[in-house]
Amino acid sequence: MRVYANQVKSLIEEKKSRLFILSGDELLLMQEAGLFLRRSLAAQGYSERETFIVEGSAFDWSKVLYEENSLSLFSEKKLIEVRMATKTPGEKGVRVLEELMTRADEDTAVIIVFPRLDARVLKSEWFKRIESVSAFLQVWPISDTELPQWIVKRLRRSGLNASKEAVAELVERTEGNLLAASQEIERLRLTVIDREITPEDIKDSVSDHARYDIFRLVDAVLLGDSVSSLRILESLRADGAEPLFISNMLSRELRILESIKFELGTGKNFTEAFRNAKVWEKRKKLVSSSVRRLELNAIRQMQLLTGQIDRIVKGVEIGDPWRTILDLVLAMSGGRTCITS
Repeated sequence: MRVYANQVKSLIEEKKSRLFILSGDELLLMQEAGLFLRRSLAAQGYSERETFIVEGSAFDWSKVLYEENSLSLFSEKKLIEVRMATKTPGEKGVRVLEELMTRADEDTAVIIVFPRLDARVLKSEWFKRIESVSAFLQVWPISDTELPQWIVKRLRRSGLNASKEAVAELVERTEGNLLAASQEIERLRLTVIDREITPEDIKDSVSDHARYDIFRLVDAVLLGDSVSSLRILESLRADGAEPLFISNMLSRELRILESIKFELGTGKNFTEAFRNAKVWEKRKKLVSSSVRRLELNAIRQMQLLTGQIDRIVKGVEIGDPWRTILDLVLAMSGGRTCITS
């Protein structure tokens, strides 16, 4: 069944559902929805969590069923989370997900995380089967008209108050990027004390050297300017920028590019594809450059690199995050073929 975010907690507390499907493309909202789901389930005793990241056909699906069958080591209840890098799990994956969702006993909760799913997947028989036994939460992006109010609520949650002009300035500066807006609000929380935030505060915050350079990096990458991209990346590294934040910013652009390329492949024109991907007017030239330069399969390979960076930073995988970011930047800007293991 399809549910809204405000229904999730009561569904879990009233034991109406412990099986969830989470789908969406907006990174920040997906992170927060996933965190809310996990915390709500943990409050009901599902405190031990096993996470599986499915990135390609080489994934061993038997590990998922083995975990479902095994006894919990630290608590009576456990949570199995399956994170899908793609919209479809393949024939074997479909069988495992169906079995997992229909067979899991009351001591096992399940969360399956997908990117934003299109109508083709939502109407497929395999998806209808797993949806019929679970609660399906779709995380929708924030529209341009909703963004100012979203920022106001976010500011209030952080104990901040801003003028209408300051909110408009933040909307303009972050160009619909919720992750960037959230980061700037956190930064303002630390720098603006006991007064209303002004447009000048926003300009000073967003124009900070390292933060400004991250936006410049994204623009250079989209334009296909490998030389400038590498120079900016090296500057960011020297200034102590966070690798995961850079990766997340690039990951957001890749999701937009994938959406546009996919829709163009189904016969839609540029205007429709860009509108559906919610590309801001002044960024269309930048995004168009990458859309014309990069193939859909290459974009999907680059998305695997962002997943690898995330795992390296979090200590799940051994490696140098900056080395992988370098590979990603070169691939996106057209300077090197993207190769993932």
